[in-house]
Amino acid sequence: MDFETVTPVDFGASLRGLGLNMLVQAARNRPHGLRKAYILCEDGYAWVPSRPLSMDERAALD
Repeated sequence: MDFETVTPVDFGASLRGLGLNMLVQAARNRPHGLRKAYILCEDGYAWVPSRPLSMDERAALD
């Protein structure tokens, strides 16, 4: 998986596809301008893949 281009939604789907149930919170648009997902691994680390929101996504938050 290319972590430079994968989206938070793709990442969560990939985890489920591998049979891993580590997704704590599915990807959501945040008011500060990022789309984030929260993932906990079995070692206790938290991973937060994110990307900037598009202009349309930002407008939908208002």
